[in-house]
Amino acid sequence: MLKHTIAFLSVLLIPAAALAHGGAEHVMGTISAVTETSIVVETKSGKVTASIDAKTAVLRGDKAITSKDLKIGERVAVHAKEGANEALTAVTIKVGDASAPHSDHTH
Repeated sequence: MLKHTIAFLSVLLIPAAALAHGGAEHVMGTISAVTETSIVVETKSGKVTASIDAKTAVLRGDKAITSKDLKIGERVAVHAKEGANEALTAVTIKVGDASAPHSDHTH
């Protein structure tokens, strides 16, 4: 009985969690391509492309850098918003520590 109650409550909470993102995507993985205007991140699920604009914050630790400082193969976490036609625009790009343990994912 407890198992069914927990499953039922989990189903009720899923829509609330989905709404909490408000059209935002979180992408973690490895840079497979980057230009001044876009980034392609390789995740376990495939490649995700996000545009980079003047408002995109690019960080290495606490230090602000530019998209020119990003290198193919670096681990990143990208917080992006959905625009027209479900296209993603990066709000923040955080370069990770290559030595830290990781798991690629999007949500």
